[in-house]
Amino acid sequence: MHPGGHGDDYLSKPFRPQELIDAIQRVVPNTTVTPQPDTDTSSPAVTDLPTRETVLEYVGGDVALLGELVDFMRGGYEEHLKAVARAVSSRRLRDVEKKAHALKNVVGVVGENAAYEAALQIELAARHGDITVAPELLTQCQVEVERLLDALVKYAAG
Repeated sequence: MHPGGHGDDYLSKPFRPQELIDAIQRVVPNTTVTPQPDTDTSSPAVTDLPTRETVLEYVGGDVALLGELVDFMRGGYEEHLKAVARAVSSRRLRDVEKKAHALKNVVGVVGENAAYEAALQIELAARHGDITVAPELLTQCQVEVERLLDALVKYAAG
């Protein structure tokens, strides 16, 4: 979002309903937005790997597409991890945020997962000015993306 000169007010994808409500209320003061009773506005903890069924649903049942996404992740995640690590070492918060966002996009090509969640937490930490947790989260992200890739290869193989 970039309305009304709020250059720092944006939502990263996939956004959560409460994040959208908060952003609308910042841009249009005195607005009341009431989520539907069944709307989950919490941030779910992602600890397990997505199931084969969930992943196949995400790619519309296209196993070939899943294979392409695995190749995409394999080809990009290590360089993105290194880029985040370099930005963290230099303590440039905006660079950390941007690089973590790019990493999140690579590891999230099959939906939210633990690696995606770790990258998101790095992005948010940088946005809030405290990247002390970034090295630990980077390690967690690397472990989780490797677990995810192993599972996705098996899912694509049938």
